[in-house]
Amino acid sequence: MIGQHRRVIGRPILSLLKQIPEDRESGMAVVEFIGVVVILVLPVLYIIVSLAGAHAASVAAESAAQSAARAFALGGEGDREAQLSQIVSLPFMDHGQGAEHGNLDFTASCDPDCTLPGAVVHVEVRYRYQPPLLGWLPGTTLKISAHGVSYIGQLEARR
Repeated sequence: MIGQHRRVIGRPILSLLKQIPEDRESGMAVVEFIGVVVILVLPVLYIIVSLAGAHAASVAAESAAQSAARAFALGGEGDREAQLSQIVSLPFMDHGQGAEHGNLDFTASCDPDCTLPGAVVHVEVRYRYQPPLLGWLPGTTLKISAHGVSYIGQLEARR
């Protein structure tokens, strides 16, 4: 009696298993995962990388302006324009930004005269940041500028 009961219980289970349709969605999880990565994750990752590059360029511009203002206030022998050009481009190279192709420009001026102690030195650094892979599109360039100020004679007294 127990054996016959097993057959009765076993038959409905097998017939139910035969009625379940075949799984036609096997392997679709991989396709869905790739779709999610391409549609959502890659653009978010690109935005993060672009914003990090813009931030690095901004920090480099601030550092370059302040360093150039200090160097200008201290003076020096030789070609001052060439020295300032090297001082301004160094922070951009340190931060992984390309300072070539006319992306970097700076101006330095004194108020009232560069030979007088206490004169105010103004250095403005301008940089055009182009996000990766989109630099060729018009309107994608971000203009970054920074201003550095120092006083002639101020740094000499602290040496």
